[in-house]
Amino acid sequence: MPVSLSRLRWLPALLVTGALCTAASMPGSSLPQFLHNGFDKITHGLVYGSLAASYLYGFDALGRKFPYHIASATALICLAYALSEEWYQQFVPGRVSDSFDLRADIIGSLTVISLWLVIGLIRKKNSHA
Repeated sequence: MPVSLSRLRWLPALLVTGALCTAASMPGSSLPQFLHNGFDKITHGLVYGSLAASYLYGFDALGRKFPYHIASATALICLAYALSEEWYQQFVPGRVSDSFDLRADIIGSLTVISLWLVIGLIRKKNSHA
């Protein structure tokens, strides 16, 4: 794949990261009411699963060569972003740092990373059969 096209693989990661930053900066009063009833944990998991998927997509060529390294790097990126987001939210009006949000972020990202690894193992096994 040409270098310019391989760089485009990082566009989803940039977009998801930007969307997360924008959402984290929104005051609590501007958030939809249904997010205050525990539904936000599901949203956190889905969004951080999307973040993990976007980074795995960006790492595509390396991911096929070094799947466990890329899985670990992606998990660390998602964890670092989740920690920084929760820390940052304590300064946003109407928002608080929440360890349950952090747990949902981690679960969402690790679920996607685990699925990615399993699918890769299945593909590798089928290609050798």
